[in-house]
Amino acid sequence: MDLVFSDIHADISALETILGVTSSKEFTKKYGTFSRIINLGDVLERGTNPREVLSRLKLLEQNYTIHSVMGNHDEGFLANTMIGGSSIESMNAHANLREEDLSFFKQNNDGTFGKREYIDKKMDYSAFMADH
Repeated sequence: MDLVFSDIHADISALETILGVTSSKEFTKKYGTFSRIINLGDVLERGTNPREVLSRLKLLEQNYTIHSVMGNHDEGFLANTMIGGSSIESMNAHANLREEDLSFFKQNNDGTFGKREYIDKKMDYSAFMADH
């Protein structure tokens, strides 16, 4: 089973809630355990815990395959372009991110980051990054 989520927006509580629910005995008894994670983007911006979210995702990569599609907020942040809706607290938290924090986002040969699409022919689904 795949765990699919999006729009975490630097909210560590939201990410931990998703992981807690999907790892609970009740959930796994009814639906099974997940074996990989599909992140549909928008990990960053708006929230105030980007370092914690990125750290948690990197820890998850040690036990799960994670396929990520860039969200417009992720791409905007990495390109130093504000998408909007962020508080001063959020902007300050993101401004303090270091290069090692951002290593979750793999840099492409052309200088961009991450995947713009994810296609799984076996499971018959696909995800594409929405344009700004």
